[in-house]
Amino acid sequence: MAQKILVETWGDFGKVENLQEIMPVEMQMAYDLRDKGIMDHLMVKDGLKGAYILYNLTDKKEVETLLKKFPLYPYFERIEMTLVEQSF
Repeated sequence: MAQKILVETWGDFGKVENLQEIMPVEMQMAYDLRDKGIMDHLMVKDGLKGAYILYNLTDKKEVETLLKKFPLYPYFERIEMTLVEQSF
């Protein structure tokens, strides 16, 4: 079974003034990580209150380094990382 890191973020992204400018950059970065096989899934919480991100990595420091590159990172109120095993 493959180990991965599940990231949960919290924040009220609907309050970000320039969200319409930030989101295309944010999504392109996510697509690039997906295309490189680093990120599996990105799911935005209802009401833009955060996200769930599944990385194909097991090093939390590496994931944290990647997260800090995203334009919405400064707006994260809280981040939790959990090492999980993918069952199927």
